[in-house]
Amino acid sequence: ALRIEEWLEHIPVPSYKSRYFRYMNDLMSRQFPKVYAVVQTLLSEPTTAQSRFIWRINNNQEGSMLRSPIFGYKHGRCTHKENGIFKFKEFQDIDAIIVDAIDQRTLNENIERTQDDFGRLKKVHTQESYSLTSMIGALLVTDPDHPEYGIFKIKPGKGHTQEVKHQWWLLHQENALIGRHIQAKFMPHGTKDKPRIGTLIRFRPDKD
Repeated sequence: ALRIEEWLEHIPVPSYKSRYFRYMNDLMSRQFPKVYAVVQTLLSEPTTAQSRFIWRINNNQEGSMLRSPIFGYKHGRCTHKENGIFKFKEFQDIDAIIVDAIDQRTLNENIERTQDDFGRLKKVHTQESYSLTSMIGALLVTDPDHPEYGIFKIKPGKGHTQEVKHQWWLLHQENALIGRHIQAKFMPHGTKDKPRIGTLIRFRPDKD
């Protein structure tokens, strides 16, 4: 017997272009008065995609999403190697100073499970479901150039391994993280009182 993942691999998946036209025709034929289709535009060159992205940013939108019209459906994240869909957002660099750090948490094993409305099992994520690890999960920082932000959170982001975050944790135990300078990035769109989606880029020993 095949597992469900193996079984799905044998099912032909229609391209995004065919699925898009199919649901557009379905919407028009059924005439749903309260359903609006997300209009897609076929682009033929990178400069057009770039100009559309700039227009969206200038009109207070978050960014753009580009996808291949021949790419099939993908559940979850799409990788660069698959080359099926890409999300473009604007981020802004910021220099900040560490004032504290938060330990990373991990979900405990064998925690309680309940059933949802469809009878499927799901884990109960309560405060007691997590345990602290010997790794740094986030940095609490301030930006001297923007005191109105107060203290805000910066997460490690991609490329920082568990070993690296453990080394930061050891430094924090010795009170050797506080006061260090970092370079981070955040998304200006949607930012109000605090920088949104703050992510660490690198430490700045040249400023320490």
